[in-house]
Amino acid sequence: LHLLNGASLLRLTIVGFFAQLVVSLVHSRDLSDRKLINSIIERLLTISKREASRRRKPTQTLLEEECLKALATIFLELNLFSKLEDLVKCSNSKEGLLESSISMFMV
Repeated sequence: LHLLNGASLLRLTIVGFFAQLVVSLVHSRDLSDRKLINSIIERLLTISKREASRRRKPTQTLLEEECLKALATIFLELNLFSKLEDLVKCSNSKEGLLESSISMFMV
């Protein structure tokens, strides 16, 4: 994603693809491939935090919002409602998202 400067539609599509990839993993086999799922979660959180640190307005950027939606989709699909609640709490403010630990969202 870092190579796609200026290609915002493509970046948004790829973020949505990450969530769908995890959903298909969940439905196709057991969750033995947690390493891939955790790397996707980590990447989405990293992008969200980077976008939050760059923004000057109180509203979320489109890419940040899409990353948070993808994370919510993943947590819903995995029935990780406590992690979803944590995500909602953290994403309510820029500071909450920036101060959150990536490790608290790993599966």
